[in-house]
Amino acid sequence: AGWTVHIDPARRDGSGRLLRLGDLAPGAGVIARLASRSAGAAIKLMPGVDEADLAGVGIEGELEYISRGGRLSQAVVWTGSLRRHRRSATVIDGSGRAHTIAGEPHEPGDAHGLGPWLVQPDPVAERAGLLPELADRSGLDVLHPRLGLLTGEALEPSAWLAGFRVIERMPWRVERVRASLASLDAGIVEVKTRGGACDPDEVQRQLRGDGERMLTVFVLRFGEKIEAIVTERG
Repeated sequence: AGWTVHIDPARRDGSGRLLRLGDLAPGAGVIARLASRSAGAAIKLMPGVDEADLAGVGIEGELEYISRGGRLSQAVVWTGSLRRHRRSATVIDGSGRAHTIAGEPHEPGDAHGLGPWLVQPDPVAERAGLLPELADRSGLDVLHPRLGLLTGEALEPSAWLAGFRVIERMPWRVERVRASLASLDAGIVEVKTRGGACDPDEVQRQLRGDGERMLTVFVLRFGEKIEAIVTERG
């Protein structure tokens, strides 16, 4: 058939948000048949979907993950004539503009030394497997393959990236980090972590000081070691 279709199945029921393809209405089988009979389809799905899920129900196409306000909001599968890439990721910025990167998904690869900037990318890049693509486009390096963070010598403004100027790096011990923050006139302290290296809410309370400066502390696991990186938002 020469027609294209937009398929937007219900992703909620009376109990809340649906998380599995098999729970959608219409069901995955109906969606797959509609897509296969059309020249191309755009299928809106939940952001937790992956290629294995789609292959299991007979859907093949470009998988695009979409983020709004720094949160994964949905995925879209583009099939047939609407497909352009294997994988893509899109950020919707505060003005409603869309910013997209696309390519082949890759693992982040080797770790790199920490530069003057520690950079937190929008989570959609990692979800799409396009963190190395984003790093290359931004002139940055992947800090560590399991941390989802980038680093570099300089940072250009981007809807994709939140930058933090590195002040100090040290082994993770609350007393030592608190002393460093006090010397920097820290007041409110934002704590970021990955993989359960600490309880960020509890640590934020422990590190808050009486100063005027707002700082951000990353508590991160590098192999067997947990380290703290004291930074200031750029």
